Amino acid sequence: MRKTIEKKLYKLLGYDVKIILRTFTRIEELAKLNIFEKYTTDNRVKYYISFLSGVPSAKPLLLLESVKKDIRVVHLDISCRDLF
Repeated sequence: MRKTIEKKLYKLLGYDVKIILRTFTRIEELAKLNIFEKYTTDNRVKYYISFLSGVPSAKPLLLLESVKKDIRVVHLDISCRDLF
């Protein structure tokens, strides 16, 4: 399905677009993890989940907190390709 969608996007846009698919069941599993539960409930804080397109060959070297300290990685599951 992914390749079909990518091909159609290429035809439509004229350039390669890599897409990442997750099942609804996987999204539900992620929601049930409550990864952000122990963090602030400040309404100004935004939470994001990033999805990797594949399992990296090695654990990525990531800054766990931005220089301004306004972005923080709180959970990395490379086996499932999810980054919180």
